Amino acid sequence: MLTKLYYLKKLILQLECYKDSQQFPDTQFALFQKEHGECSSFFGWDRQIDEFQRDFIEKHLPLNIREEWEYSDYTAYTDKFHHRKFWNEIEDCDAVSYFLKKFFELARISTVETDTMNYCLYLYDFNNFAIYFEDESALNAFIEAEDVAPCTCFERKGDDFVETWSM
Repeated sequence: MLTKLYYLKKLILQLECYKDSQQFPDTQFALFQKEHGECSSFFGWDRQIDEFQRDFIEKHLPLNIREEWEYSDYTAYTDKFHHRKFWNEIEDCDAVSYFLKKFFELARISTVETDTMNYCLYLYDFNNFAIYFEDESALNAFIEAEDVAPCTCFERKGDDFVETWSM
């Protein structure tokens, strides 16, 4: 499911470049939210991403531009507003942030660090977005269910999180 969000982020960055406006995608998302409201299930989440992508992003981004940038170096469409930033340094726009947080809310996976959280996973493709797990089995179950690479895992050691592995 997160692969769908990665692709949405990519299209939004392309739209920013094509429209020569960082605000355009966020404006489109505000219009979308007025029409569609909150989603309350994974089915609704999935449907909303598809509708937003089709009706508010792709309709403003010609197919020939999408095809040209599909396999190009991402700097071709990110350099204008995110000069020389690595993919993980590019902040998530409003739509990606909303759908990312909503996904973890629906999955009941914490995005807030608490004393009971012993593992932290940074999702590289989403500006190193952090999610937390109480135990290693929950972390592993999530990794097996979702395509999260590249990511970095941290384990709590005392009061700090220490990097344990990356993939």
